Amino acid sequence: MPYVCRAVRTVGVIKPQFDSHAAGFLLPIHKIIGTGFWLKEQKAFITTAHVVENMTGVPIELSGMLVVGGNGTVCKKATVEILDYIHDLAVLKVEAEDTFLARQILDGLDIYDKSIVLGE
Repeated sequence: MPYVCRAVRTVGVIKPQFDSHAAGFLLPIHKIIGTGFWLKEQKAFITTAHVVENMTGVPIELSGMLVVGGNGTVCKKATVEILDYIHDLAVLKVEAEDTFLARQILDGLDIYDKSIVLGE
């Protein structure tokens, strides 16, 4: 399974915190809300619809900023591009420089059009 694990990243939300007593901001909270993975050939980041459904149509001030990262990489801002509730899938656009994305996609999963035999 190491090939699958390399493609996996966390999907999280970074949300600012306001301290009313000090009348200022505290360090933001980074809350992991799910996981996803890179698809190599499609150059896409895939997660489930139920993980990101609360991030659409809500101002960033209320929902927080959607981020993808982890597994040895820094978090980068992401936005929901496609939401498919029937198949419980979502495609995220990760906002990062091309060289960063190219390195991430190298670890991505391939889609095969053949059956995989147990142990293969």
